[in-house]
Amino acid sequence: MYKKGFTLSETLITLGIIGVVAAITLPSVISDIKGRKLKAQLERSYSILAQGLSKTQEEMGGYTINYNSTHGSTTFKNTLIKQFANAYDCSTSETKTCLSNNTRPTEYKTYTGKELFTYRFDDGNFILQDGTFVIIENGDNRLELTVDVNGKDKKPNRWGHDLFTFQIMDNGKLVPMGAEGTRSSLCDNKSSSSENGVGCTYMALTDKDYWRKLPN
Repeated sequence: MYKKGFTLSETLITLGIIGVVAAITLPSVISDIKGRKLKAQLERSYSILAQGLSKTQEEMGGYTINYNSTHGSTTFKNTLIKQFANAYDCSTSETKTCLSNNTRPTEYKTYTGKELFTYRFDDGNFILQDGTFVIIENGDNRLELTVDVNGKDKKPNRWGHDLFTFQIMDNGKLVPMGAEGTRSSLCDNKSSSSENGVGCTYMALTDKDYWRKLPN
């Protein structure tokens, strides 16, 4: 009696086909998983920052912030950081910062990953207990909060990938940069601007295909 089965060549061919299919689909699956995780972290950071900002505004007596003074931004930072348990204050001092350089940080690149951005992060930064890195920028009659949702020591460290900016509007509301009324919507995979990616936050939260289209 003969038993039917696969020959060695047939088995090898089948395994080869499976390997090819896996090689094609696996990167996409991994990218999708990473995107989902980063989006969840962004949504969580947005919620936490909004709550902290609301408590800060209550403590400071309203929405008005003295944007264009060191005293004003320091007071805001010191009040904001108190809203988060066990947050580590990096201080506004250049020698105590958690960044390599407040005015030209080497840790971060633009949306495309090709350029270092020349954005100032010199108005305070601190690290939350879960590792989330929060950065304050105060200038040109606006106040912005930027957050590295997975911490500054984890890659990709790129604007619009794991680094996202929010603008505090005149009514005190924290709004994702790129939304109507914010100062920038720059989020372009062809732009060489040193601020490319600052306006990606709104798209990252609202565009269902955003995370699949991130530039490599």
